[in-house]
Amino acid sequence: MVYFVVELDINRTISDISETKVNRFSNSPAGEHYSALTPSSVNPVIDRKTKPITSQSSKYQGNGLVGMRNLGNTCYMNSALQCLLHLEDLRDYFLENYFRSDVNSNTMTQGNFAEGFADLFQSVWSGNLNCIVPTNFKKLVNAYRPDFRGNDQQDSDEFLVFLLDALHEDLNKVKKKQPMKEQENEGKTQSEASYVAFINWESSNKSKISDLFYGQEMSTLTCTTCRHSSIRFDMICALVVPIPNVVHHCRLQDCLSLYTEGESIADWNCPKCRRNSKESIKKLDLIRTPKILIVTLKRFSKDFQQWTKRQTFVEYPKTGLRINGSTYKLVATVNHFGTVNGGHYTASVYHPDLKV
Repeated sequence: MVYFVVELDINRTISDISETKVNRFSNSPAGEHYSALTPSSVNPVIDRKTKPITSQSSKYQGNGLVGMRNLGNTCYMNSALQCLLHLEDLRDYFLENYFRSDVNSNTMTQGNFAEGFADLFQSVWSGNLNCIVPTNFKKLVNAYRPDFRGNDQQDSDEFLVFLLDALHEDLNKVKKKQPMKEQENEGKTQSEASYVAFINWESSNKSKISDLFYGQEMSTLTCTTCRHSSIRFDMICALVVPIPNVVHHCRLQDCLSLYTEGESIADWNCPKCRRNSKESIKKLDLIRTPKILIVTLKRFSKDFQQWTKRQTFVEYPKTGLRINGSTYKLVATVNHFGTVNGGHYTASVYHPDLKV
């Protein structure tokens, strides 16, 4: 299993991983969050008739060390793409054309994200280019995410989650989705409730993307009055973890431990004692671990109506990261350096063939 970190700060180094550095452009996090694809009047279509045919022998002629031109403030997009384009499981799936039998043209995006993403793979791994200009892919993103249009500063993690969701829908083998059943976890053990929730979700969601990236998160709310607990399960493609309140240095494992600690929340109506508890405890756990784990560090927080960035040095291990029985090795990072008001994104990736 592998993991990569969306690191919203470059004020740190990785001492024990060989890196291929790519993509140093200007950007910083901003923008509203959209949970669904929203098509606009722009409707780019990939012409499948004119797509290049790549022979089996030429698929891996290139080494993948290809840059991406900045289209204004698109380093948030380019850095995320570089990480995905160097994941071995995705590379083989797209370059060997396994994805074509999975393309679902009945989705809102009509399979265009899958086709456009495959084109990027072909360009990066063809061996013919030193740099690519992802204009067509950016136009495709603009069509379904109006907030990503133009040269405004954006959040790389938000783009990454959007892209994975779009690819999942385009490659979803379930052509006709079933209505999601309401979770009824009372009387079930944790493992039983987790399994039922996963099977319910999987009945409408089955793709290469979900197989690789999606894990199951459990949220537990505990009433401080009667100690009753209510649990809920959600499928996620990125694990968002806080950074401990330390000045200089911490480990990624410290961030993961803080993620699983409980936090106080207000105004939860307990279903057992029927009281609107003034204080309840919310606890998160990653119950089902994905094959490829994306970890996002929460560096930005709002204090006294003002956004600030935590500059704590975070150290992450090259190998041996243990989460709920699974062991991960580091393969990529998305880095942000700068402030809340402006900065740069870069990507560092582990090359699957060159082993650097």
